[in-house]
Amino acid sequence: TTETRAPDAAWCMVRAAAARESSVPCRPAAASPAVPALAMAALFKRTLLRGPVRPMILELPPYRWPSVRSLAVSVAQRCQLFLRRAGTVILALSIVLWAMATWPRLPLDAARTPAQQQEAQLAHSALGRAGHAIEPLVRPLGFDWKVGVSIAASFAAREVFVSTMGTIYGVGDAEHPEAALAERLRAERHPTTGAPVYTPLMAVALMVFYVYALMCMSTVAVTVREAGGGRVVKQRFGVDEDLCTGDHSCIRLSGCPSLTLKSSSNPLRSEPVAHVDNSCVGCGVCGEVAHAAVLCPSFYRADVIANPTWAERLLHRVRRRVIGWMTRRPAGNLA
Repeated sequence: TTETRAPDAAWCMVRAAAARESSVPCRPAAASPAVPALAMAALFKRTLLRGPVRPMILELPPYRWPSVRSLAVSVAQRCQLFLRRAGTVILALSIVLWAMATWPRLPLDAARTPAQQQEAQLAHSALGRAGHAIEPLVRPLGFDWKVGVSIAASFAAREVFVSTMGTIYGVGDAEHPEAALAERLRAERHPTTGAPVYTPLMAVALMVFYVYALMCMSTVAVTVREAGGGRVVKQRFGVDEDLCTGDHSCIRLSGCPSLTLKSSSNPLRSEPVAHVDNSCVGCGVCGEVAHAAVLCPSFYRADVIANPTWAERLLHRVRRRVIGWMTRRPAGNLA
């Protein structure tokens, strides 16, 4: 998705550098995000998630060709979602960045060429001053202030990176904006050394940065709200292994990837029981299918509360102590 991939301007940098040096291969590093993901998964498996590996059994549902109507509705919904986002966050930020790159105006100097006048105007503008202020933060990564401003703007939405680079370089080709931006990036030179600014190494560094960088602000806001913000209630489904009959019709009929099998804790039962893992999203399809098929009583619904109130924490402690006291007492003393 556009939220997790590096911006398309990085490919422009690679293509621009590859056009100067034909011997440099220009292929997307599609596997680069998978390397740290696999490394972190291996680390978690050996530290936080140690334990026996449960078998993953999934019966795939019958696949059919989608109808033209369902495809049209799905595409229309995704296009409407993107246009709504592009018409709010991306368009608003592009207008703000254009205004910052235009004002305050610098008086025209007849001795300068149009390119020099544009560069001087950009350095004199509010956007240029802000970029030079944050340049020490991105200089160790090999980025200049222009890329630093684009990175700062892209934290609102990843797609803003390309429009910010186009605004900084004054790209106004409506028919081929990506080609025009690649031409400007290809022609960019260091003012002192005359060496190319955008090299394949810089493009790779930019893509690696976006692999580890934060998501957009909307994603961060949701994460903060769920992790340390207000009270959030999520529904989860589970299977009571003492009531599970071992029929496994829930797995056969629903095809839910959250449903799997695990060994029963009862030593008198040899067959595995159904189990709902932590990927459950609380849709309830598994329980509905199981109840409709065999009236399975083993499914239950639980409300997982994130950031509970002090009263809910107190009630949880009381319940845990009472249940623990009752389970430790002999059965005869409870009568």
